[in-house]
Amino acid sequence: MLRARLALIVAPLMLAACFTPLTQQDVDQYGTRAYPHASKSQAYHASLAALKSLGYETAVTEPGSGRIKTAPKILVVHAHGSSTVASATESSLAWDIDVSPGARGSIVRARPRGYEGGQALSLDKMNADYMKRTYDTLFAEIESNLAHH
Repeated sequence: MLRARLALIVAPLMLAACFTPLTQQDVDQYGTRAYPHASKSQAYHASLAALKSLGYETAVTEPGSGRIKTAPKILVVHAHGSSTVASATESSLAWDIDVSPGARGSIVRARPRGYEGGQALSLDKMNADYMKRTYDTLFAEIESNLAHH
């Protein structure tokens, strides 16, 4: 029974092993959005609400500077083991958000911070395809919040 459960957990992880590494260019492209009809304050509060609604705990909030930093949120736990020994490692994600005034409106820049077993990961250890979808989810939530202003 334990082996069957481990196989269900490990098989998707092996498939996920083939990935395109996240680059700084990806972060710049996926993580920057301009909101010409939103003030810095509106974009800041929409970003803060989006992070909270997605389950992130805010660690730093500085409305004046436009800075938001979240604590890591556990995304998945990887289990490894045999019939006698087992261990688990968590993968988590946190965000650094900077909101600044743009030429018109505001600009939101989001930078992910990935962790594996509590240790920081470099960008190239993060899956670009997964992060693109994660950015899309974050910005869709921000835009949903802005629509209500």
